Amino acid sequence: MWGGGDDDTSGKDLVPSPDVCQHPICGVCDYGGHSPGENIVKTMEASWTFRHLEDDLYLMLSGAGGQGFRCLGFQEKVAPYPASIVWEGTTMIEEFGTCVNATGFPIGPKDMKCKSDDGQCAALDEGAKCKVEAMESGEWRTDLDGVELEKLDDCADSGLEEEGEWKLTGVDGHTPGVPSKMKSAAKCDLAYFCGFTDTEVGTAKSKLLANGGAVWNVRPLACQGLMCQTRWTSEMYTVRTMAVGDQNMNNDARDDGRCLYFPAGVGGIPEMTPEAPSDDGMWLGIGKDADADANGDPECGIALRDETGLEQNERFNAGGNKNVENGTVHDGEHPTQEKELLINKQAVFRFVPLPAY
Repeated sequence: MWGGGDDDTSGKDLVPSPDVCQHPICGVCDYGGHSPGENIVKTMEASWTFRHLEDDLYLMLSGAGGQGFRCLGFQEKVAPYPASIVWEGTTMIEEFGTCVNATGFPIGPKDMKCKSDDGQCAALDEGAKCKVEAMESGEWRTDLDGVELEKLDDCADSGLEEEGEWKLTGVDGHTPGVPSKMKSAAKCDLAYFCGFTDTEVGTAKSKLLANGGAVWNVRPLACQGLMCQTRWTSEMYTVRTMAVGDQNMNNDARDDGRCLYFPAGVGGIPEMTPEAPSDDGMWLGIGKDADADANGDPECGIALRDETGLEQNERFNAGGNKNVENGTVHDGEHPTQEKELLINKQAVFRFVPLPAY
């Protein structure tokens, strides 16, 4: 029962609901001798594990569905909703190549074509070889299996044998949503890249980052100080997909990331924030006007009201957001998009740490 309950008759008249316990997580209660977090991890339907790629970029993986751990992402830039996906790639190697010396510099006649095993290049210079170009294509699939939990990380060189406390550090001082314990995880390297593998075209990690379909920019809200030393919220984040690529052509796709959000209405499925300004004026799209408070971050393109910072503070505090602790320190004369996100809540995610799988 999703709301929580043991398999007996004591709760037969209860409607499945988180109201049957004091501290539910995602509507799941403590039952069967397990805490809400343990019950969520057991079914995997509402749990995610994060893996750090670099800077503030992460993978979000789920083991739900019985197909191993698969990456959350968008199959295409125009896909309406995210899904659990796995990359299926194909490497195509050119039939002919170019002779290069030991340092990789082209040698021989310009119109000379070689094959890797024909010996032409070796005859030109000692250590020369035939360099054949390779290209890789592929697609994101929703019907392929991922990997088991122990295959996500390579712990062969960790030097640790016993299970212990660990925590990878991100830009905010911790990695969100990662279980607090895992064997040898403190020095493990990421081994699974959503189906991408190392080939002559490049490393699995570099190809995954270039594709962006399953890469997420996870940013903490309400940061203060260098590297987010302090925060005035508890575990609040925006989650932005890198699937859209470098839309403003500035060689950095991170400020182009579209936020994951829940559209207004009951039962909404999370999708990207609107590309164009919304009819209700709440979302400004992806243009230059999206950075309404001019701080260099469009912050999901949420719009600001015509009000002062103090008026926004009053509206913020009156909202009774129980997930925000210690009020707010944003007492400036201008409102901020960050605070507007917290008031609106549609594009804000709270990460709740869970027990290890």
